[in-house]
Amino acid sequence: MGMSPGWRPAWLAVPILAGCTATYAPPLQSTHSGAPGRVAQGDVVVGGSILGAAEALPPLAGGPTIAYGVRDDLAVESGGNINLGEWGIGWAGLRYTHAPRRHAKNHLALDLHGAGGVGWGGLLRGNADEDEGGDGRRAGERVSGGGAVGAGIAGHFSFFAVYARARGQLTSATNVPATAWGDAGVGVQFRLARAVDLYAQTVSLGYRNRAEGFRWLVPLYSVGLAIRIPTARYAHRYR
Repeated sequence: MGMSPGWRPAWLAVPILAGCTATYAPPLQSTHSGAPGRVAQGDVVVGGSILGAAEALPPLAGGPTIAYGVRDDLAVESGGNINLGEWGIGWAGLRYTHAPRRHAKNHLALDLHGAGGVGWGGLLRGNADEDEGGDGRRAGERVSGGGAVGAGIAGHFSFFAVYARARGQLTSATNVPATAWGDAGVGVQFRLARAVDLYAQTVSLGYRNRAEGFRWLVPLYSVGLAIRIPTARYAHRYR
């Protein structure tokens, strides 16, 4: 179930900083969903994003997402966070968005979101190049889960937006200490054909638990795609 050592170092065990050892419960979410203000009442948005590092190929983690706009200011969301061979987590949550001028060509949008979920994965005092952790369990034998809260702000200008996001997460896994994750970054989003968003974001990410203290991971990036499936509000929103 392990990955090739060639691209583990940047994300999983931070061997340069941690002497090839790591202990953590995996994050509930590894990527963000682009700029705030995308989903209006009745909209369905499907997409996906990946997390990567310049030193590592292929991408490190990511997954699909789907959102539905209950109201202009409230959406329900669900998705997955996958790192092949290391973890797989499903999550669901709510997102509140404040964008009173969302139909204007230029406008400001802010959002708050919270989510929870469960899956499998985690490391315990294991070597990054080994399948088993310090208790002999493989990643697939650990139940993991937790919660996440975050916030974002965006300036929308015609066909593009610039935005910033920050998020905190608390997760746990079988025999692994509770792990607190924090990340923040800035990004840019481009709108195509009024229904497709392409976005890219820089990511600064770290985690902390009682086994390791605080660890800061190498600089990362995230890229994604989101497609709006229009409903009866399409003509009003994109007039």
